[in-house]
Amino acid sequence: RLTTGEQAIADIIKRMDDLDKRMPIGSKVYIPGHGGLPDVIRPPRQRGIDLFMADVARVRFGREPVAFEKKTLRFTVDGFTRADQTEGTTTAGGYLVPEEILPEVVALIGEMGVARRICRVIPMGRKDMKIPTRNTGPLVYWPGEGVAPTQTSVSLLRPELNSKTMLALDEITEELDMDSLIPMSSLLVDLFTEAVALEEDVQCFSSTTPFSGVLNTTSVNDVTLPSGKTAQTDVTYSDVVSLKHGVNSKVVHSGVFVMHQDQVKNLMNLKDTTNQPIWRDTAFPSGSLAQGAPGSILGQAYHTTNAMPASGNSGAGRYFMAYGDFKRYWAFGDRMSMTVALSSEAGFTTFTSFLRIAERIALVSIIPSAFSRL
Repeated sequence: RLTTGEQAIADIIKRMDDLDKRMPIGSKVYIPGHGGLPDVIRPPRQRGIDLFMADVARVRFGREPVAFEKKTLRFTVDGFTRADQTEGTTTAGGYLVPEEILPEVVALIGEMGVARRICRVIPMGRKDMKIPTRNTGPLVYWPGEGVAPTQTSVSLLRPELNSKTMLALDEITEELDMDSLIPMSSLLVDLFTEAVALEEDVQCFSSTTPFSGVLNTTSVNDVTLPSGKTAQTDVTYSDVVSLKHGVNSKVVHSGVFVMHQDQVKNLMNLKDTTNQPIWRDTAFPSGSLAQGAPGSILGQAYHTTNAMPASGNSGAGRYFMAYGDFKRYWAFGDRMSMTVALSSEAGFTTFTSFLRIAERIALVSIIPSAFSRL
C-alpha cells in the first residue's frame, strides 16, 4: 500500500500525464531534469515544475535530487537511473537479451590428407587386387669360351590389395538442423572429411591394423640413431643422410620425406660446429640440409602429417620419420571413395536424421626396399 506522501506524488504524476495528453505533440508539462532541455532554454513553467518536484522529494526523502524520474519514482544524486533489471543477471532480464552467434564453427582444419597425394592411387574394380611385382632376376654371366651360362629366371611376387570399409555415423535431430544458425549437415561433412583423410594417413604411415603403415611394414629398411639416443630431438644431419640413402639405390633420388611437424622444427634447430643452422634456404645452398627448391630436404620434398609420431612420442624402438618412393612403390587401392549419405528413415519416430560416411580402401607396400624408416 502507498503511504500518504507516495500517494500524493502518484496523484501529481497522473495529473501531469493527463495534461501532457492535452498538449500539442512534442510539448511536455514535465521532463526529467537529466533527460530534458537545458535550464537556459527550458520554459519557465517547466523550471517551476522541476522546483516543485524537488520540494516534494525533499519532503519525502529528505534530500535534494539532481534528477527525478517520474515514471519510476526514482530520485538520484548523479542524474543516472539505477535499474533493478540488468543484462548481466539472467533472472533480472539477461535471458531477454538475444545472443549473437557467428554462423560458422571455427575449427583447425588441416590439409586434406598426405597419403592420397603422394601414393600410387589404384582404382579397384573388385574387393581384392593382386599386383605382380618382380622380386629377383634375371642374372647375367660371363662364361668362358664354350661354357654354357647358368640358367636364370625372374622371380615374381604378388602383393595383394584387400579393401576394407571405413564407416562413421552421427545422429542429428531435425530440430537442431532446422533451427541452428549453422548448417549442421555441411559442417559435419567437412569435419568428417578431415577425419577420414587423417585416418588414411594413419593407415599409410603409422598403423598396424587393418593395414600396416610404412613405420610397421616388414622388410622396410631400418636406420637407427646411435646408442643412447632415444629422442627425436637427438636426430643429426648424418641421421637424415643415412635415412635417405637407406632405401634401394634405384630410388634414392625419387623419394620424399614424411614426418610430424615437430620433426621439421627439430631439423631447423640443428647447428653445425660453428653454431650456425644447418637448415638453410636456397640463398645458402652449399652444405645445407635444405638444399634445392623450398620445401625440400637434401634436395627431396618433405610432407608433414599428424599421423606421424610427435616429439613427445619418443623412445627406444619407436620409428618417427620415413623416406621412400610412395608414388611408384606404395599402392593406395581406391575401391570406393568417401561417400556421404543422409537418412531420416531410421529416425522417423524420433524426428532425427543419420549422417553416414563410408569409404573402401586398401593399402600395401609393393616393394618394401623402396622405403626406410628412422
